[in-house]
Amino acid sequence: MNLSRGFNVTSIFGIDYKYQQQCTTHIPELLCAGIRKGLLNETYGSSLQDIFVFFEHANTSSFDFKVIATFDGKVAGDYFSITRALQRYAVEVCNQRQWETLFAQLVIHKGTSKNPYLRAAALRLACLPRFVTILRCSQKIFPYLSIICCVNIFYS
Repeated sequence: MNLSRGFNVTSIFGIDYKYQQQCTTHIPELLCAGIRKGLLNETYGSSLQDIFVFFEHANTSSFDFKVIATFDGKVAGDYFSITRALQRYAVEVCNQRQWETLFAQLVIHKGTSKNPYLRAAALRLACLPRFVTILRCSQKIFPYLSIICCVNIFYS
């Protein structure tokens, strides 16, 4: 791939559904201005030709925005740094505006089964990283989901 004539760097960023009223109007504008300001302060900032932020789509847990930054070819070696910077500055704008950001997460509903295999599987699930949320629910409400989650994680 020849980046010497210029290139685009894209990134997807999501925020909470509670910002629905602003997600297609103010938020893209504010994200664009904040990310632009951050990028211009970087060593490759003078090579920034343009930046756009668009509402991408309503995802399963967030409103997603697509950030597209265009640079001239002089800073092609900074491609991966720029990619990381797009995310960093998007987070900074959200922090300044106190917008909640979201990430893909797995929610597992743990039943109250007396089955030792299901209880052992639930204990293993409790040891997963912090982005997995385990909710205590009645076995009568979520028995199928509890079993599927255990099977999918431990036998797939």
